[in-house]
Amino acid sequence: MDCGCLNGSTSRNFIRWCNNEYKHIYAFEAEENKIAESKKGLTEDKVILYNLAIWKEKGELCLAESGGGSNCISKERETVVNVEIAMIMY
Repeated sequence: MDCGCLNGSTSRNFIRWCNNEYKHIYAFEAEENKIAESKKGLTEDKVILYNLAIWKEKGELCLAESGGGSNCISKERETVVNVEIAMIMY
């Protein structure tokens, strides 16, 4: 899983690192413009892109851009994104 895949660079690095021997990559990105960037560079059939954020519960979150490709949760409704639940092992 690549949560917050931004432009897909981490997934592309992983593909090179494992010499293209992997089953699937599930890449998540909340921002539409960044997911569009990821789609350009991640064209492999085994890479599945989701225009979603990952959080502890399903619903919506408000995000504020922090710069440098990162976001933080905000009380303001600057950007509202859909979120899915990530399975967390304790």
